[in-house]
Order: sequence, then structure tokens, then C-alpha cells
Amino acid sequence: MAPIKKILMQHPTHNFYIVHAGIPPGFNLNELVNISKKIEEKISSKNSYFFLKDAFTKTANVWSPSMKQTHKELFMLNAFTRIRYVNFKKTKLIIV
Repeated sequence: MAPIKKILMQHPTHNFYIVHAGIPPGFNLNELVNISKKIEEKISSKNSYFFLKDAFTKTANVWSPSMKQTHKELFMLNAFTRIRYVNFKKTKLIIV
């Protein structure tokens, strides 16, 4: 399987990052870069089907620091690729 392009892309000459849909509030850049790398590894692997099968459900739309790592990755994948609105009080994604 061909490697996936970056989920979180840094502009090559300017100091900013780009995603397809959005970045939820309250995350620092190091967190975003680290979790995007983990997501890219999973969706580039031979077992990507199992991760992506769960990725496009609406169950990964509320963030909690106590979530399992896989759920954090699913939440961020949804944010990076599908976010439409954010409920700031709950860090809840509204996904269409």
C-alpha cells in the first residue's frame, strides 16, 4: 500500500499548518504533530481497514484526556478530515 500523504501538513516556507477540515481548540502543536503521525502510520499499514472501519462513525466525536489512545486517534482523524462545528464547552465535534 502506498504511503498516505500528511494528515497535518506544515507549509514548507511559512510557519503554519494545514488540515482538510479543522483543528479542535485546546491542543498544542506537539500534540497535534504526534497524533497525526500515529494516524498516518495506522492508515498506511496493512491493517488500515480495521482502523478506518471505526474512523467514520460518530462515536469518536467527544474528547477526553482519559480516552484510550485509539479513540484519541479516531477523534483527531474525524477533526482533521470531517469537523464542521465545535462545541467548545465539551470539545465535541459536530460531524456532517
